[in-house]
Amino acid sequence: MNNEMDIFSHSLDVNHYDRAIELEKTLKKEGLKDHEKLMSVTTKELFKKGFKSFPQIAQNEYVQEQLAYLEAAEDNLNGNLINPRLMQAMVNRGQEVASNLERAYGEQWENPLKN
Repeated sequence: MNNEMDIFSHSLDVNHYDRAIELEKTLKKEGLKDHEKLMSVTTKELFKKGFKSFPQIAQNEYVQEQLAYLEAAEDNLNGNLINPRLMQAMVNRGQEVASNLERAYGEQWENPLKN
């Protein structure tokens, strides 16, 4: 389940999100308690780590704005992982931020969605 959510965080591929949610539903039927949160989306951290050659770029104001914008969608989804609208908002926001960072930083930023 965590592996599927990790792959979703790296790719924003909805198929992996769907598999993770289905696995969680199965575990809940088998006794997983609601308070036992086993998975979360971590795309923001992956985006931040994309500045491998020059990690200090991640501290630039524009990058921080973009990461905060992404983090808002990520936090919303992590707060309610089974909400399909929040999932789609996360996918859209992630793709938008990736495009913005690629345009602004080119080869200085390695897009985790493409790895």
